[in-house]
Amino acid sequence: MADMEDGAERLQDKELAQAAEHMLEEMPEQRQIIFRLSRLENMRYREIATLLGISEYTVQNQMVMAMRHLSRQLDRLRELM
Repeated sequence: MADMEDGAERLQDKELAQAAEHMLEEMPEQRQIIFRLSRLENMRYREIATLLGISEYTVQNQMVMAMRHLSRQLDRLRELM
């Protein structure tokens, strides 16, 4: 029984990861890059701005828009569950 539960959890985790990746892919390319650098690579906004040759304010603005997008998408996903 525990093996079935573990398998179901792994499947659910995989589906959630695929949904998250799809949500990221819906965003404009620069926003995706900024989000991934910030959240997955743990880079600071200043570091991202320097790396991409953009202002720190642009990085901050893009992160706000990315988080809004993901929040809306997660709300939609919750409605389906």
